Amino acid sequence: MIQMVLSAARARVFTLYWLPALAMVVGLAGTPRDALAAGPEFSEIAPSLVEAEPDSVFSVVPPRQEGDISRDREDAETAARIADEWIVMAKSRGARAAAQVDVKKSEVENIKARIKVAKEAKNEAEQKDLERQQKELELAQKRLERIRDMRGAEVDYAQAAKATAQARVQLFAAERGLLDARRQMEEAGSNASSAEQLEKFLSRKVEVGKAETRVLDAIKELAGKREEVAKKAKELADRRTAIQEIDLEMAARRK
Repeated sequence: MIQMVLSAARARVFTLYWLPALAMVVGLAGTPRDALAAGPEFSEIAPSLVEAEPDSVFSVVPPRQEGDISRDREDAETAARIADEWIVMAKSRGARAAAQVDVKKSEVENIKARIKVAKEAKNEAEQKDLERQQKELELAQKRLERIRDMRGAEVDYAQAAKATAQARVQLFAAERGLLDARRQMEEAGSNASSAEQLEKFLSRKVEVGKAETRVLDAIKELAGKREEVAKKAKELADRRTAIQEIDLEMAARRK
């Protein structure tokens, strides 16, 4: 009698847990990895889960191959390193731009002093020429200030990109943890020939659920980081547009 109960339990385990997972694997098997990545904008979350029987348990995170997870994690780690290089480069260029602004400010103050002298000497011709130079220097200063601000926006964007890459690394680490939890559940399920072993299997199933939750939490964290990097990208584009506008103004004055 006990053996019959255990056999029925194993059959239910297969129906509830293995069939949905198998269906997802089969559903994804014929889809090229690049096609999956190029499909939805947010490729780290499945756009649609496969259907399951009403009384079965949904696996809310479709299984992925270990090699794909490792490859994606390596790509994310590389992206984080590249973002670090962007940060260093942008900070260095920002420091140079700030120094150039200070030099131009000194030039503007110097010419203002010369205008004052020409005005006191009632030298209208020199005063007029100096005032023209002052306008050109102030416009050049304004341009350098916009370049300085743009460099700051480059730093902000690179830092947001790094945070996004790091969030992806954490996501793939959570996926790897889920993969390990599923393997442990499979091992327990294949040996569920006693009440004790069945209890162990069900305990492993709970751990899989927790691991799936960690993956979904990591996806939500990544989504927040992507919102931030999109915001910083827009701000950077605005800063570069401001430089373009002043370049057009300077070109118009030369005509």
